[in-house]
Parts: sequence; structure tokens; C-alpha cells
Amino acid sequence: MLSIRFSGASDETGSKHPGVTVVGHPLKYSPARDKWYADLEIDPGEAYWPFLRLGLTRFQPWSVTDAHLSKVVVVDFVQLTNRRTAAVTRPDPATVRVTVSGIEEWRYTPEMLPPPQAKAQKTRALPASAPDVAAAAFRGAGITASTAGIFSPPPTRGARAWVEQRGTTASDLDWQRVGDVIDLPRIDEDEVMRVWSGDVPLQVPLAAQRPGTDPGGAGSDWRLVTTEWESLPFDTASGDGAMIERICYLDRFPL
Repeated sequence: MLSIRFSGASDETGSKHPGVTVVGHPLKYSPARDKWYADLEIDPGEAYWPFLRLGLTRFQPWSVTDAHLSKVVVVDFVQLTNRRTAAVTRPDPATVRVTVSGIEEWRYTPEMLPPPQAKAQKTRALPASAPDVAAAAFRGAGITASTAGIFSPPPTRGARAWVEQRGTTASDLDWQRVGDVIDLPRIDEDEVMRVWSGDVPLQVPLAAQRPGTDPGGAGSDWRLVTTEWESLPFDTASGDGAMIERICYLDRFPL
């Protein structure tokens, strides 16, 4: 990657352009698609699902004055996914412990919340059994984001895990869930970092082994699947519709 700063220049009207910074990336050629492409690694930091829009140009370092760059082409927006880290351990032959962590939207931690009496006149307790209708309850009570502040309900989300067993065929599509789907409890106390961790019981005890060390070389017939989900309202012509769930992270681990 190469970063070069071009200073501004005056055009025929006498106006001064502030200049640009060009970040060059090595290109690769795809014979199958007859196209050149570049892989860009972008760190979104603490931004949750940020949108990115690129301005693309061809850079020629050996050129006449003011002709190093081609015309800039602005491409469509893309949404970046956030990095997730999953750790799987085996406390005993009948248990799998899984921990999922990563960046989420910014929230207050419990110790940052104001005293309950400070905003008692502007808040209303929500039933813990109805997280999906929290936003509707606030709107029905006439509490807006400006008055509710930090008490405005964020989108619901969580992490789950379950165990699958391979079927009788050799197809990678022939996997069946065995046992219950386990909701992993949240164990973090941070504004942006989320950590879910819990134990998943095995219906059949399995001896722990390092991945890739199966003596038969065929891979394990058991695997752990873990996902992160979030629930958001979809748009309708008259406003927000019902809450729907989408998977924003999924991974599988052989047992």
C-alpha cells in the first residue's frame, strides 16, 4: 500500500483545490473475469456496521505535471462487517464451552447510568419478557429519543450455539442438529465490546482432540455451530414494520 499527497492547484477560474491523498494498492489480474482487482483491508475501529464509499482512480507516478491521476469514479456504498472472535474449550467430555466477542453499537455501562430518580419522570420500566416490543412501548408512552435519552431501547441481539452431527452421506450439506439451541449469556461490562459465553451440553460424550488431528483423516462427525443475531424493524410504506431477525455472524468448529 502506498499513500501519496498531491497539493492543490489553481484551475482556469483561479480557485484553489485543497488537494487529495491517494492510497495505492497492488492490483491482481483475474483471467476468468478478465478484470483487475485489489483486496483492501479496512479497520472500522469501534464503528458498528459502518458504510464505506470509495473513490477509485488510476495512478501513474511517472507522468507530466497535473496528470498523475485519472478521473475519479465514485462507487456504491458497501457495509463493512465487524470482526468476531470465537473461542471453544472443552471443560469435560460432555461439555463444550464457547465464547464470542466483538464490537457492537455504543451503549452505556451500568455504572455510567444516572440515578433512577434523576429521570424517573421521563422513563418507564419495560417488561423483561417483551424486548422485541420495547420500541413500540416507548412510542406508545410518548417517550422519544430526545426525552428518553439512554433509555431508548437498542435493537435486541444475542449469541447462540448448538451441536450438529454428520449424516450418513459424505455431503457437507448432510448435518443435523442434535440437542437444544443454547442462548449464550452476556458477560461483558463495556460500552462497545460485547462478550457472550456459555456451556453447550453434548448428547454423546466426546473425547477432546486438537482440530486437524483426526487419525482417520476424514474429519469429525460432530461440530459446534455458533451464531450472533440481531433483531431490527423492517421498513414499510407507513413506517417501521415488525421486528425481524438476521444472522450477522456464523462459524463452525469440529469436535
